Amino acid sequence: MHLSRVALVICVSLLLVFSAAGQQISGSMNGTVRDSQQAVIAGAKITLSNAQQGTSREAQTSADGSFVFMQLQPGTYELTVEAAGFKKFTQKEINLFASDRLALGNVVLEVGQLNEQVTVEAQATAVQTTSAERSGVITTRQVQDVAMLSRSVFDLARSIPGVVAGNSTSGLGVGSINANGNRNSQNNYTLDGVTNMDTGSNGGSLATVNPDSIAEMKVITNSQPAEFGRASGAQIQVVTKGGSRDFHGTGYFFHRHEDMNANTWRNNVDGRARPFYRYNYAGFNVGGPIFIPKKFNTSKEKLFFFIGMEWQNQLTPNNLTNVTVPTDLERLGNFSQAKKRKAKVEELVRAAATKKK
Repeated sequence: MHLSRVALVICVSLLLVFSAAGQQISGSMNGTVRDSQQAVIAGAKITLSNAQQGTSREAQTSADGSFVFMQLQPGTYELTVEAAGFKKFTQKEINLFASDRLALGNVVLEVGQLNEQVTVEAQATAVQTTSAERSGVITTRQVQDVAMLSRSVFDLARSIPGVVAGNSTSGLGVGSINANGNRNSQNNYTLDGVTNMDTGSNGGSLATVNPDSIAEMKVITNSQPAEFGRASGAQIQVVTKGGSRDFHGTGYFFHRHEDMNANTWRNNVDGRARPFYRYNYAGFNVGGPIFIPKKFNTSKEKLFFFIGMEWQNQLTPNNLTNVTVPTDLERLGNFSQAKKRKAKVEELVRAAATKKK
């Protein structure tokens, strides 16, 4: 029975992996290998490794010295180039975001032995040369470090050039996002490559994800590639985290209370207490490799998992609404008492202000 359960877990995990392969968040990476005299180097061995998961892919440069890797998942990569008669070249911290077509340009090898190595520790800011798109990316570090009034990552879209975004103060909805003057109902939302549009309003996402589960959010504001359609506004892609070779987990609880709020002037006039304003967010995230010691995925570089859950409890009743209706005299066209009523309201306001002082 125990082995059957293990087999079931593995089968379900594999199904999830295969379904993820068809999602359109993958990108590509290309470049050209040359020597110090700018002559192309054919047949060089190229190894591309995922820094978090330890997976790797290999390729060889073609006759014109070029190489390309397709269907790459978003992440941080390390590129290694080896060729006879040249020093081994390694470039670290290559960040590939959702649907990126990343051009590395010329990779220049120095003459030497393979046991000698040239390592580039940081990646310079890349200029987009393989497509006309203009976009901005909110990384997982920004999601964690930038203060948000709500628990909606869409509020951070305002930090991207050309985007104006309103607040989602409840943390449940989507802020009003206008990209380059387009209407907020002309955006397209995807979650891990799957459409996430609320087609009822056409103005927001259908499913929400807690910020701690988000790896990145990419907002393409102009000249979207051909694979994107449907909307004339921004293409907003949210990518959730995936597991790595090490186990990681977090737990959290956020609380907001009316004691930190000021009362409204109308409540002060009427002697009413501050209204309830309470938000409670509790959740957890955990991810890591799926393996069976000495039997399955012992190297922890083939199968991974990530689970994130959040619970939201709110107590925010609507404020009292004050409506002024015509008096009996005003219904008959007699407004002689209107001035006295206005004076009474002004007196109450002054009294409340004096009491507050």
